[in-house]
Amino acid sequence: MCSSGIVTNAVYRRQNYDPVRDLQPVSNLTTTPYIIVVSPSLPVKTVKDLIALAKSQPGKVTFATSGAGSITHLGAVLLPMLSGTKMLNVPYKGVADAYPAVASGDVSWMIGATISALPLVRAGRLRAIAISSSQRSKALPDLPTVAESGLPGYEVVGWFGMFAPAGTPMNIVERLSAEAKRGLEQSAFARKAEAQGTDILGSSPGELAKVVKAELEQWTKVVAALGIKH
Repeated sequence: MCSSGIVTNAVYRRQNYDPVRDLQPVSNLTTTPYIIVVSPSLPVKTVKDLIALAKSQPGKVTFATSGAGSITHLGAVLLPMLSGTKMLNVPYKGVADAYPAVASGDVSWMIGATISALPLVRAGRLRAIAISSSQRSKALPDLPTVAESGLPGYEVVGWFGMFAPAGTPMNIVERLSAEAKRGLEQSAFARKAEAQGTDILGSSPGELAKVVKAELEQWTKVVAALGIKH
């Protein structure tokens, strides 16, 4: 299961499974942060600048989203929620429409997946101002986190985890976790993952359990604040 599965569980409450009750965490395999990108014409270079601009012009700073209830949608909404600012959400059918809107200046900013946003940043069509994880990415060490840039407590990442059915004996869970970590440490895989902006984790079962619990709580609160009901 991945981070999107937790978001889906928060948005669609009537699921036929409970990720906490029905699944046994084994290992959080990889994590991929998102990039906060702005239009090159926008006079901001940090998240602190973006927040200041939004406070000086309530409702005029806009952000693009695609996929209602997706992790990037909720992650974008989380930024004005935590910063206490009023920004306008401009929804698009997909990132193929959202990126050009930000690049042209029609929309102020958006959250983009590393693999799709980086080429546009390197081409100068978008300006990257922060990474969405709580720690800097090994793949993008010079890009500050949102927390470093002026908004403590903000963290939105995509991750892929390994799970087993609830009730799986812990000796088997721990063996699976150890083997997963060993496989992830193979240099060829690690190099390819890093080139795509993905960080290798290979966490313990307990660490993944904490991630699932914390994210389910966070996204449930965001969904409730937005009034999304399914």
